[in-house]
Amino acid sequence: MMSKRGTRVATWKERFFVLKPACLLYYTGPDQKEMKGSIDINNSCAVVPTQEKTCRFIIRTKIKDYELNVSDMKSKNEWITVLQKAIDNDDKDIHYHRDELIKRCQNRWTKKQQLAEEREQQKIRQELIEMKSRELEEEKQARAEAEARLQLETALREADKDHMKELEQLLEEERQAKRDEELVRAAQARVLQEEFEKREELERLKAMQEQLLAEEQSKREGIEEERNKQAQLLAAAKLQLEELQRERSVADEQLQVSGQYHPTTPFLPDRQTNKKNILLF
Repeated sequence: MMSKRGTRVATWKERFFVLKPACLLYYTGPDQKEMKGSIDINNSCAVVPTQEKTCRFIIRTKIKDYELNVSDMKSKNEWITVLQKAIDNDDKDIHYHRDELIKRCQNRWTKKQQLAEEREQQKIRQELIEMKSRELEEEKQARAEAEARLQLETALREADKDHMKELEQLLEEERQAKRDEELVRAAQARVLQEEFEKREELERLKAMQEQLLAEEQSKREGIEEERNKQAQLLAAAKLQLEELQRERSVADEQLQVSGQYHPTTPFLPDRQTNKKNILLF
């Protein structure tokens, strides 16, 4: 396939060219159903490559010039070589053209073979690429699964670490609770010991107080007993005094009756005796 520049309208159109003996035919497509024209190839023609670094070349005939464009420089050089050979061998007999046709057919067949081999190699390369891609995809998937497992294991390890931290924290809290309980027990023991000591002190004070009370009671009982004794002595002294007074009264009466009564001083108890009795009381 080459592009041909129009003569009336300067536009490029794709055409399928076929080189025949003494002419170059061009069609609308590779099926060669519709021929659009032909170019006479003889020794009056010339193939001129463009000066620019493009894939264009010009076929100059007696009638007009045809400007063509190919896809790459290799195709350009091949077409120029083939057309130049056709121009140079225009005056040769038909055998030359037949030989050239055979050569072209052989070259075409060789190219087809090469193309088939290239396609086969390309197919093999494509299969290798696909296989490599599948291997890479499987490796990528395996790596992704490994990374997922690693992330899961990491998450599990982190969870285990968090769980261990929680357990350690709970264990530390339990230890702290035990220490606090021991401190409370020690404080309670100290309080109980202090209470016990206070109770012992109170019991000792109570015993001392009871002893003092007993001693005081004993003293009071002794004093009371002494008082009772003094009261008894005083009562006995009073009785004795009253008895003496009665006896004196009787004696006075008898003396009066007998006429020998002389008034006497009234009986006064001894001051010292009275004072002693008062002190004893």
